[in-house]
Amino acid sequence: GRILSHDGRSPRVRTFLALAIVGCTVVCGQAGPAAHWRLDETMGTVASDSSVNANDGTLVGFGATPWTTGVYGGALTFNGAQHVSCAVNGGLPAYDASGSPFTITAWVNGPPQDDDRFYSEGSSTNNSPLYTLGSGRNANTTADRLQLFVRTGTGAVLSNAQSAGTVFDNTWHHVAVVDVAGSVTVYIDGVPDAGNFSYTISGSNAGVDRVALGAVLRAGTCCNYTGMLDDVRVYPFALSSADVGIVLNNGALGGGFQTNQPGATLVVDGVTGSPSSAAAVSLALGQAFSMELSTSVAGNPWELGVDSVPAISGAVLFSSNIVNLNLASPSLVYVNGNFSTPFALAPTIPGLTGGSSNASAIVSMTAPTAMTIASLQFAMLDPGSADGFSASGPTDITVQ
Repeated sequence: GRILSHDGRSPRVRTFLALAIVGCTVVCGQAGPAAHWRLDETMGTVASDSSVNANDGTLVGFGATPWTTGVYGGALTFNGAQHVSCAVNGGLPAYDASGSPFTITAWVNGPPQDDDRFYSEGSSTNNSPLYTLGSGRNANTTADRLQLFVRTGTGAVLSNAQSAGTVFDNTWHHVAVVDVAGSVTVYIDGVPDAGNFSYTISGSNAGVDRVALGAVLRAGTCCNYTGMLDDVRVYPFALSSADVGIVLNNGALGGGFQTNQPGATLVVDGVTGSPSSAAAVSLALGQAFSMELSTSVAGNPWELGVDSVPAISGAVLFSSNIVNLNLASPSLVYVNGNFSTPFALAPTIPGLTGGSSNASAIVSMTAPTAMTIASLQFAMLDPGSADGFSASGPTDITVQ
């Protein structure tokens, strides 16, 4: 990618930014999954976890030939009386009642069924605490839908929500559940579901020490799943919509800045850029929104990189659409008058606020009136940083 600048800075500074950011030094890389059961085995009673945590699963109650063909490689067939008991060596359980973000994804292919689970987290000593994914219920006429069920150790039900879209119809469907402190987005075949899955965290799930595929595993077992299951993953962070698409297509999540580095923050429409897997910002055509820039290192220039693909993979790629904003000036102004971006800014740009060591500004923007997918990221020269620069996390924006 190119960095085009008309702000009068020396070529040396511009080259440094290009090398430091596009070259992607020590800040790159993305955490891997907490667990990934590919279910590609063709024999035996172990479902291997390919993550570094080795949360391998033991098949319980299966016959001689449970392995079959899946969406990618193999899959496992359940007949309603079996489960896979997974080791809890690290990264599991995903839900810990603290609000830490996580994502669970899987390919499922089963008939409509009554309250049966293909993924569950429970306790060996207390039947109450649960975080489970499976089918809806006959009583609610949702046996073909996805159900998220969350319950505390004292039996308080936090979530009992069903999808609007169909999941259990004897056809392969990809499911992704992104949970950020109870703010939940469910994707079915890569598309956000219209159902409301969000809940308020309360109580505790203390004692949860069992993770199972194909049933609820606690002091006993229940709610056994019927159908096929393939490529089950648990991530210790929230996948973006772009990341869900990558996982759905069996791709590898790219690297990216893991978090906002000290001194650099980008907030778009209330969403803070963080990992390349941060939740995407969804905007309507022509919607007004805000973009807030802030730094604890005053006096250094920022650059806004806009790229036409979601999620920044492998490196932070700045395209020719660059907005140079100078936080050292008395008011926030454009310092290159020839830039072009997919967005139109409001005529008035507010001045800076904050003290000498902190600066921030909120820019009012209007989304384009045509469908747009973009990634935004800010970077700035920061001589006090070990890398010589600070960068916000990338924020994906979808306008539709």
